[in-house]
Amino acid sequence: MSKRRRDRERELERQLQKHELLQQRGYAFRAGDRGGVVVERWDSFVGIWNHVDGHFEWTPGGHQEPTDRMRSVADAVRHTLVIIAKA
Repeated sequence: MSKRRRDRERELERQLQKHELLQQRGYAFRAGDRGGVVVERWDSFVGIWNHVDGHFEWTPGGHQEPTDRMRSVADAVRHTLVIIAKA
């Protein structure tokens, strides 16, 4: 894994962990074993963000391919807040 990819994914993980609303809703974020930012809710896998070719790709649990693609950390955080954690 490239240093740039790892750095961008760490930044996304830090930004997501800052959001109190996500914590209150039971979301947790951690580095994946093979890269990416694993998203869990109440200890259940929700999906994973990966930094690929300068973008963040969201792959929900149960999917083999990404379903969403964001340009920046801010966009990925916004997508997590508005779409993924809408419940």
